[in-house]
Amino acid sequence: MLDVNPSTRGEAAIPESTRWIDGYERIAKMAAQLPATRLVLVADREVDFGALLGRAQTVNYPADLLIRARYDRKLQADDTQLFAALSQAPALGEVVSALTPGRGKKARAVTQSVSVVPSVMRLPSNQTTTLTVVQAMEHHSPQGDKPVLALADESVGQRSGTGK
Repeated sequence: MLDVNPSTRGEAAIPESTRWIDGYERIAKMAAQLPATRLVLVADREVDFGALLGRAQTVNYPADLLIRARYDRKLQADDTQLFAALSQAPALGEVVSALTPGRGKKARAVTQSVSVVPSVMRLPSNQTTTLTVVQAMEHHSPQGDKPVLALADESVGQRSGTGK
């Protein structure tokens, strides 16, 4: 396991972005050994950066990425912003889940509509990548509660023999 506290060893800190790229590369190697298994790197907003998406594209997406979106990126096709495109996308269905209590909030059921936007986005390297962006949005939250929103970019890679 990687020691995430280099100060205990007197070394310089390893950037968080480097650790995420290394993690994806380890999962990508596992994907080559498990061709009938769909492997997915699941991460929160801090992983929504172009270098990771670019690296995944470079190695031809042997594992999927499911990343909570952080940035309202401009879409390549028509200069629309990502979040605006999602707000206009039709709902494909609904998902119901349980929100656990915490931070002064009571447990409750959450119903979210799910929409999808296929997107081509420009990477920092000036290359483009194709993503399927999934949004699950709560439209009727109780008064005083912030609506629950889940955004994710799932890389769309073509792997043979995996049912994609």
